[in-house]
Amino acid sequence: MSAAAKPPMISALHDSPATIERNKFKYKSLMDAERAAKATGQHDRLHLWPDHEALGAAKVVKAQEEPAAYLKWLRSYWNRVSEWPGESRSK
Repeated sequence: MSAAAKPPMISALHDSPATIERNKFKYKSLMDAERAAKATGQHDRLHLWPDHEALGAAKVVKAQEEPAAYLKWLRSYWNRVSEWPGESRSK
């Protein structure tokens, strides 16, 4: 999901206003970290772990304008394998 992409809808049917606000904050924090990493050339070293239960909930994914793109963005972080210090991922 590119930084220019429209932010996803974080709310889902029947979520409380507090839950919706927490999920928006979680998503915004992740996107801020991603933008900062890209701006400083560190994106390849960024390892975010989006909240599986909140941001990955089926009802939240289904509420997105582009559920497939949103889920792809989440999975890109969930499936990232960290390298050991001093070792390249290209091995």
